[in-house]
Amino acid sequence: MSPLRRKPAGVRSEEDGRRSRPAEVLTGPSLLARHQAILDSTLDPIVTIDAGGTILSASRSVERVFGYTPDEMIGRNISMLMPAPHREAHDGYLEAYRRTGVTNILGRTREFEAVRKDGTLFPIEISVSRVDVPGESMPLFTGIIHDVSQRRRVEEELRLLQELSLAIGEATSLDAAMVEALRRICEATGWEYGEAWVPEPGGEVLVGTPVWYSTDPHFDQFQRAASEARFGKGVGLPGRVWQSGKSEWLDDLRDDDFFKRATAASAAGFRTAVAVPILHEHEVAAVMAFFMRRRQEADQRLLALVAAAVAPLGRVVQHKRLQDALAASEHRFRNLLEHVQIIAVTLDPGGVVTFCNDFFLRLTGWKRDEVVGRDWFDACLPPSDREPTREVFRRAIRTGSIEPRYENEILTRSGEARLIAWNNSVVWDSRGALVAVAGLGVDVTEQRRMERELAAHREDLESLIAQRTDELMHSIEKLRQSDRLASIGTLAAGLGHDMNNVLLPMRCRLDAAESMDLPEEARRELMIVRRLCDYLQQLSDGLHLLALDPDDSEASQSTTVLDEWWEQVSVLLQKAVPKHARFEASIPRGLPPVAVAPHRLTQAALNLVVNAGEAIGERGLVRLWAERDPNGISIRLGVADNGRGMTPEVQQRIFDPFFTTKPRGLGTGMGLSLVRGVAQAAGGHVFVESAPGKGTNIGLDLPVVESEEPVSDERRLARLALSNPRLATLIETMLAAGGFEVERGGPDEPGDAAIWVVEPRDEHIDHVKQFLRGQERRQVILCGRAPSAWRHVDAFCIEDVDDFEQVRSVIRETIDAYEGASR
Repeated sequence: MSPLRRKPAGVRSEEDGRRSRPAEVLTGPSLLARHQAILDSTLDPIVTIDAGGTILSASRSVERVFGYTPDEMIGRNISMLMPAPHREAHDGYLEAYRRTGVTNILGRTREFEAVRKDGTLFPIEISVSRVDVPGESMPLFTGIIHDVSQRRRVEEELRLLQELSLAIGEATSLDAAMVEALRRICEATGWEYGEAWVPEPGGEVLVGTPVWYSTDPHFDQFQRAASEARFGKGVGLPGRVWQSGKSEWLDDLRDDDFFKRATAASAAGFRTAVAVPILHEHEVAAVMAFFMRRRQEADQRLLALVAAAVAPLGRVVQHKRLQDALAASEHRFRNLLEHVQIIAVTLDPGGVVTFCNDFFLRLTGWKRDEVVGRDWFDACLPPSDREPTREVFRRAIRTGSIEPRYENEILTRSGEARLIAWNNSVVWDSRGALVAVAGLGVDVTEQRRMERELAAHREDLESLIAQRTDELMHSIEKLRQSDRLASIGTLAAGLGHDMNNVLLPMRCRLDAAESMDLPEEARRELMIVRRLCDYLQQLSDGLHLLALDPDDSEASQSTTVLDEWWEQVSVLLQKAVPKHARFEASIPRGLPPVAVAPHRLTQAALNLVVNAGEAIGERGLVRLWAERDPNGISIRLGVADNGRGMTPEVQQRIFDPFFTTKPRGLGTGMGLSLVRGVAQAAGGHVFVESAPGKGTNIGLDLPVVESEEPVSDERRLARLALSNPRLATLIETMLAAGGFEVERGGPDEPGDAAIWVVEPRDEHIDHVKQFLRGQERRQVILCGRAPSAWRHVDAFCIEDVDDFEQVRSVIRETIDAYEGASR
């Protein structure tokens, strides 16, 4: 060690750099990316709007359903997806909800029409949920959209087929069956006029039968013209379909050569015509023609649907025409049943099977003689369905009427259950007696399974979205609280630092003032000022401990002596209690140190004191206490109050993160979770004693730390022999902060000090040399410019005692030298 060395002013040490390095700030982009990835994986579109209807986000599936990309939608009003009048009225709906809080769409699934990018309308199901974002005054709304156009189309087609099948079967005459079929088809398709053409008995020309159309005087004239018309094979629209056996669609009716009734059609305003053959036994038994006033392009799917819907009419036409050929008609009917993918079963009034078709046998694996002649319910139904279905059958026999649509399971030969949707009817003989019950059934096992899976998948998806949304909200809340706590910590640290910077020169000047010859009254005033400085110093020390990171166990020393800790934080904790409340503390002296860092204990105690202060009334009491456990291995530190107490249900949840009983915005739900974390990290635990109306006592059980460090032969003592009281106070404060016990004395009384601070006067040099002789760890600080006689004295020197940075640098260097020699 060279004599008279000092650290140059303005040079920062490596430790200074470590202390000034900013802490890493965590953000949540990965959580947002995960949330967007989940949205983009959904089959159904998910759209989020703000309270004004502006689209904030959209999943990629919107392009498949609506034709827009997400980028084309984001920033625009959600009404872009709505038809009139909802498009114009939607902003009003939102305004009404913001004003009244009443709506009939949130929390349930509704069906609406939507508009694609190309302008076409289609049906959707939409489930809308409200999302309340912390920190924002207005909510967001998230909608899950499902395109149901295909389902609607299938439902309408099935319904048309079923209704036509029932209507045709129940018709009492050929004309009635034709009119009913024409009416239902026109109503289902939007076509305006329907007519049927059947061959004359000779089979040479088609003639018209009763027609159906909506009330319009122009249609009456067209109907009269049709009643007089006759068409041979290949002549006119009906004749061409009769000849080809194929449906035909015309979107131009002005050509007389191609459409024989062009003049009459023009007078009625018709622009499009459709003709569909009614086939029976692969022959055209009749032709149905339909007309509409709008121009409509050919729709082959619709043609196929209508052809399938009117197909049963072929049987009716043939049956009505050939009533005298009952046996042949019955054979053709049975032959038809054998070739369709529909189960056909007939039961006599006793429930015995009299007929089953081949498709039933193929589906179930039964042989015909294993079914025909046996009781249907015992042979083919599972035990759980036998009695309910038998009761339906018995009621039909008693009343002559049966439920037309019914679902139940049947058993295959292997024991597998298949769900069948039946279309039932009763059969009467020519005398009006009920002779049988007939059922046509469709195997809907896979359809129902897929419906259940789809419903389950939708529920899982909605649950997953709700779960991820909840997780995102928790993450946002945690980030918000982290930012808030970080800001508070930064504020507390800055405030404590600034207070220390002010208090140090204040104490130095107080010392200087007290060394002066002042009147007694002035000294009393100085004493009051010094007590105020001591009070502010306690508050500064408390703020310093509060500002440290609670998750950093190395931010301060690893153990805490409670009575010393209380001297530092007493002012801070007392100020945390409401003014109307009374605060008491009972911290016995001499308690052993506990295994927790002072700053972590401060933050835990502050949370407990704040909670207690919020739980008490106008004359409440908050009491901080500590005691040694009778077993001697732990210290109990708690906060008790005489407030409203807690129920057992609340006590079970108080340590859960984000749980709070305080109003929204007044509590984060993280305070007691932090307290438990501090106790557990120290190897202890938390305790709580509370009952409604009887207050609460809550705190930490902390393990005692028994010191195992050897006692040093030399005290960590610094002695000051300075005539400048301001400088003496400054150096005393800095050495005390470095962990030294500081005493003041004369220049010839260094005693057993580790560091001696003296002024470099000639009369002191022998005492300093004697102090340093044979003691490598001892250090000397000279305050003032040293004469040449001191050149060979191994000491640190503060040449300019008015330079604060130089004083601090030399003190720091002296402490480092002492600690380095001690190691």
